[in-house]
Amino acid sequence: MNIHSDFTTDTINNTFIVTVNLSRATFKEVVELQKLLSNALNNGYKKILVEMMEVDYIDSTFLGLLIVYLKKTLRIEGDFYLVGLKPSVYSIIQNTNLDKTFNIHVSRKEALKQN
Repeated sequence: MNIHSDFTTDTINNTFIVTVNLSRATFKEVVELQKLLSNALNNGYKKILVEMMEVDYIDSTFLGLLIVYLKKTLRIEGDFYLVGLKPSVYSIIQNTNLDKTFNIHVSRKEALKQN
């Protein structure tokens, strides 16, 4: 497990897991998350799980980065999961009609069962 200032990373069953340790996920943290996700893909991970249990709010820049990496993983026939969304974050995703686009799960365990 690696701990970054706002993120914790781990790997389980060839799935790269990023836990967002923020209540507000905004443009300020996008660069760090982008580096983590880019490195994961460059290191051959095809399955990425972003765990957001602590997040109460995401802004459009943060959401946009999640969309970019969803597309990148789909291009390499991989999987991209969002896990542990609070109702406030799920509502943002739902209001942008992305709830059917993202592979959303309640828990890490549930998402990893799909592997």
